Amino acid sequence: MIERFIPTPAWTSASVFTLVFLAASFSAQAQSARPTNALRAVQPMEGQALVCPPPKIEVELIVQPAPVHNRASVKTMTQYSKSSHPTVGLYRSNQRIYLNTRSMQSRDTQELCVQTVYATYAINHMIDVGNEYLPGTCAFQETLVHERTHERIHIQKAQEAQQHIVRELGRTPIYFSGVNYESDAKAWLNKATEWTKQVYSSYILPAQEAFDSPAEYERFSKACAHELRYHGYNGAGGR
Repeated sequence: MIERFIPTPAWTSASVFTLVFLAASFSAQAQSARPTNALRAVQPMEGQALVCPPPKIEVELIVQPAPVHNRASVKTMTQYSKSSHPTVGLYRSNQRIYLNTRSMQSRDTQELCVQTVYATYAINHMIDVGNEYLPGTCAFQETLVHERTHERIHIQKAQEAQQHIVRELGRTPIYFSGVNYESDAKAWLNKATEWTKQVYSSYILPAQEAFDSPAEYERFSKACAHELRYHGYNGAGGR
């Protein structure tokens, strides 16, 4: 369990979503298109009280190596994944996205300028290998290799997504003015959190889906055929 406590700023927004990648199936719907930054704030104009340059974007990735469990059976994991064929391994993760800001504001002129956006992505994940396959067996090792690859893809693509977030959110000033400037800033932060979630999904899910290719399952099924076929596994085609 990964816990992260962040001091509560003026406004904080958080989002949680779940990814499950299977050694014998893939159930997530990939988003192929990169989300564009459609977040809009009022652009500062000459003569306004606050000077508002584009914000600094600080990103943080919180992750530890996924622990490996060997307690659940292939049958239990297959029921959990709702797969039509045996699931011999699982990579599961919960993600938390935190966005908060440091801002400068003037109540007299009803203006607010976001100076820094802090974007944190925390991964809590685990790997399951069917308990029919004990450590040291071919099937255990090959399943672990497959799921560790999912883990590496997740982390690598999350880092690439963060680079995208830095580029897009830091492109223009984030400025609000008028009688509703504070509520507009809060609404922007909520939209920014949802947009950030979409960016992570657009990087991570297609890459995971591409890895779970027929060629990978063919390689996986042949590597330990004598052990895997005992449980009816025969590559991506199922039983």
